[in-house]
Amino acid sequence: MEVTFTETEIKDIKILNHSESAGISDPAFERIPNEIIETQSLNVDVVSGCTMTSNALLSGVEEAASLAGADIEALKAREGKVTGSTEKIEKTADVVIVGGGGAGLIAATSALENGATVILVEKPAALGGNTILAGENAANNK
Repeated sequence: MEVTFTETEIKDIKILNHSESAGISDPAFERIPNEIIETQSLNVDVVSGCTMTSNALLSGVEEAASLAGADIEALKAREGKVTGSTEKIEKTADVVIVGGGGAGLIAATSALENGATVILVEKPAALGGNTILAGENAANNK
């Protein structure tokens, strides 16, 4: 990780290399550095489904900021970006599926093919569950 500072702000965060699982960790690598820079805060939400990667990114930026002489407590206390919404949403469907992994996606497809209306709820930032780890092998598996 390379973190660039000016006298007053965190200017840039680059992930130089990592050994995280491709597809699983990508949302954290895309979201966390941008939110830290945007809010100038270490008080940002972790990304569901890649909590460990999110925490590692926050820890790395904190260590870099400490080495640069930044006030860590001020960076942690500053209001960060809270993702998500408190807006109440009401929907009606024939079938509600919790989990957008392989089984959830197949269940949703089957229900749709049989004329049902479907709501699919997924916690992580990407659909696919453990199928993401299989990459193309899952899609091409007979």
